[in-house]
Amino acid sequence: INTTGEAATGEEINDNIARINTSGKNAHGIAVINNGEVNLKIGGVINTEADGANGIMLTGNEGNVGGDIFIIDTKGMEAYGIYTGGDNGKVDIETAQITTVGVDAHTVMMEGTANTVTVTDDLILSTAQDATHTLYMQGDGNTANFGAGSNFKTTGDNAYAVYAAAGSKAVVNATGGTFETTGTNAYALYNNSTESQFNLGNDVSVKTGGVGAHAVYADAADAKIIFGDNTDIKTTGDNA
Repeated sequence: INTTGEAATGEEINDNIARINTSGKNAHGIAVINNGEVNLKIGGVINTEADGANGIMLTGNEGNVGGDIFIIDTKGMEAYGIYTGGDNGKVDIETAQITTVGVDAHTVMMEGTANTVTVTDDLILSTAQDATHTLYMQGDGNTANFGAGSNFKTTGDNAYAVYAAAGSKAVVNATGGTFETTGTNAYALYNNSTESQFNLGNDVSVKTGGVGAHAVYADAADAKIIFGDNTDIKTTGDNA
């Protein structure tokens, strides 16, 4: 499926892999609104190349997206890999590789209320822009669940691997994984929300390489970051 117009969303629903390409502004790969559902049993390859064009977008209430393998690439300002903006929506997939290139183009951006994003097996998230995060939790009471094969990497300044914004009351559950940043002031795990909690399991690796880039930073009352066994935390930048 190829679309080129503004706000021209492309989606294909069947048992085979979907190949979706959009090049218009706000033209999302998959958009689910108000109780809609898209289930790609094998998965999809999604490419968007314009501002505001998300790979997967849920808005309204109780939307659902599911599938096995998703490869998502976005190129554009505020073009998120996965975006939840409604209430009680769910993204439930097995494996994902998501790359974004653009100002404020976070790979997974969660707003709205009580939404859930789950990737059960391998997950690779990467961004290269300043102040652009691989997992950005806003809204109220959203939950992200990831498997042990997860890899979060940012290379821009002030670009966090996992970030719970003030007031989000977010929950992040991971059974392991790698969280890595290389930019200045780019924290790997940053919990800035009262009552938010990161539960990160065993065999977690956390690395930062930039000046002032803390590996683990909890900066609110009752903001929790909890590790299991065999945690490896390393910083190499000054004042980190």
